Amino acid sequence: MTRAPVDALLIGHVTHDFLPDGVDTIGGTVAYAALTLAAFGLDVGLVTLAAPDFDLARLADAVQVLRHPAPVTTTFTNLDTPAGRAQYVRAMAPAVLPEHIPAVWRSAPLVHIGPVVDARAPGLVELFAGRAFVGLTPQGWMRRVDCEGRVHPQAWADADALLPQTSAVVVSLEDLAGDWARAEAWAAQTPLLVVTEGRRGGVLFEAGRRVAFRAFPVPEVDTTGAGDIFAAAFFYAVAEGTSPARAATFAACVAGHSVRRVGLDSVPTRAELLACREECERGVK
Repeated sequence: MTRAPVDALLIGHVTHDFLPDGVDTIGGTVAYAALTLAAFGLDVGLVTLAAPDFDLARLADAVQVLRHPAPVTTTFTNLDTPAGRAQYVRAMAPAVLPEHIPAVWRSAPLVHIGPVVDARAPGLVELFAGRAFVGLTPQGWMRRVDCEGRVHPQAWADADALLPQTSAVVVSLEDLAGDWARAEAWAAQTPLLVVTEGRRGGVLFEAGRRVAFRAFPVPEVDTTGAGDIFAAAFFYAVAEGTSPARAATFAACVAGHSVRRVGLDSVPTRAELLACREECERGVK
């Protein structure tokens, strides 16, 4: 199949997610981010590995999906426990590698790499460093899976090597286990680092400065995907020339709209994107 060039390229695993209520859905950072960037009117390409029988029509209707066939689709089960939500990996597709990226998409000006669970891919960030705006959400490289399949936090082993090759990185304070010292160390190695804090907003690190931004208070229905949507909106805005501080406020507004809906329905509408842009242009902070 002939591929058309794209404005934005998403790389990572689309997942099959089973929620606590038993409902299953498409998930994964790249799913939410790809649909968000498509809402901006971009031509979007998504490279993933998944089983041939996993239905990706919801994504393929909006973006160009290149699915490399895998024996299984990366599958998560999410359970509510007295100690909070527990996440288990029931199946894991092989890693997305540089050779999976078609030549015509390697010139995309905006690249968002979004691993979901310890799927290290040597050379993937390096493939685009210095050639594109490289946005990274490294959460998956900060997770490990035990022998029972349960997901736990872990240190990001390749942080020092990969951070200098990125244009911007978005990570949650939860992923950092509340370690602001680590955030500051990482911020010294990449042009832009955002640490999100859910309903508290977050902090942008830029050129040694630390700038807090607030969340937009809305009734929360489902926060799944909100961080991925924030990251996609932030990367898009900065790549388009918006100042990082204004981009963070804009992305927080977009993510705020997302938590009012469930699953992929949380992806922003064109009207919501325009409303957030208008709020930022009016100087709403």
